[in-house]
This record gives sequence, C-alpha cells and structure tokens, in this order.
Amino acid sequence: MRLKCFHLNVTSKLWFVLLLFFSISAGAQQTTSSMTKSMSFGKHGMVVFGGLEGLYASHMPMFHAPHDYQVLIRFHLVDPKVDQQLRQRLSRKPTLWSLDPEDFELSRLGPEHPQALQQFTAVFFEGHFERDGKARYAKQMVVIDEVLMFRQLSMQERNHTDGHYRVIGHGHERFLIKEIDRRPDFDVIIALSKKTRQFQDNALVLPSDAMTIPSAILTLLSEQGGSVKVLYFETGDLQ
Repeated sequence: MRLKCFHLNVTSKLWFVLLLFFSISAGAQQTTSSMTKSMSFGKHGMVVFGGLEGLYASHMPMFHAPHDYQVLIRFHLVDPKVDQQLRQRLSRKPTLWSLDPEDFELSRLGPEHPQALQQFTAVFFEGHFERDGKARYAKQMVVIDEVLMFRQLSMQERNHTDGHYRVIGHGHERFLIKEIDRRPDFDVIIALSKKTRQFQDNALVLPSDAMTIPSAILTLLSEQGGSVKVLYFETGDLQ
C-alpha cells in the first residue's frame, strides 16, 4: 500500500514538473514573439503617388523603431471604382496624397519575411494625413503588388557628399526618389514633368551635401526642358 502511494506521489510530481516546463516554454515563446512583433509594429503612414499606369506608396520613415525602414510598394485597391478614381486624380494633378493604415508589422514587407504582408486596410487622404490632410476614401483594402524598396535605416550619424536617387514608374509616369543613406537626411519624391518623363536611367548619383533638394537635380531636369514637381519633401522626421 505504501509502495502504491509512493508511486502515485512520484507520478504526480513528474506531471507537475512537465506542466511547469511547458508553461514556461510557452510563455517564453509568447514573450519572444511579442518582442519581435513590437520592434516594427505600429501605424506606418505612407506617401501616395502615381497615376494611370501605377500606384505607389512610400513609408514615412524615421531613424528609430518601429519606423526605421525605407519602404516603397506598388499597389492596387480591391475596389475597382476607387482604384480608378485615385489613378485619374493623381494623373490629372500630381500632388501630395497619403494613407493612414491599420497597425501592422512593417518588417513583414521585407522580401524574405516568412509571413509576407499581402494586404492591409487604410484611409486615403488628399494631403498629409497628420497635417491637415482631407480624408477622401475610407477603409480601402490595399493589395501589395510589388515591394520596390526595403531598406532598414541606421541610427548612427553618417555624412555623405553624394546622394543616390532612383527613377521609378512606367510609360509617361515617372518619379525620382532619394535613398535615405545618411543621418541627418531628407526624404523627397519628385514627379517628372511631361518633357522629363523620357528620362530613362533608373539610378542617379548626385551631390547631396546639404539638407535641401540638390541644385544638380534641378539643373539636370531643366536641361531636358522640363520642370520639377516636388510631391513630398521631409527633413524633420530624419534628424
């Protein structure tokens, strides 16, 4: 009888130890998952631009988490009517638009993320969504067609005399975007005018030793007989 009781006590203790082990392991996994999620989880406002031949969104980055990524996507809207309306408005009058999305993990837009983000909902604003912009399209489903740029920023202060610029777009709708590669830096998106849309190079390296749009860009575009339409220029978030 004593042997049986001893056996039951040992078994009970063993089950208790096993349950405690699995509870601790599960808690550790949840903590690790939450920490990983929190590093890039948040509200990630984006500049919206494009036209009839494509819609683009550029994350408004900062040098600290969860916003320390420069991300550029090409997208379309699930609602075909709103999608076409937005394309037409941007094509007729290139100007600043933005989107205010639901909270999500920005790192999921990385090309190698195992759970790549496919879509998210957002409100679209004419103007800056945090600076007196006007809400135009509410709760739109954004479908990510392509991630064109995904670069994590460094908090380390760095100085460069040259700036790297990319030309994106298709057909007669092209845009110039600066890679954020120093600190402090500036974020700029320029719509190329009709005469400069024939600019075919997909990358430029130009002097950028000040916190202003380099005169070399203005000169380069003016030499082609075109004008510059700056859609977005930001320095305050990138100090």
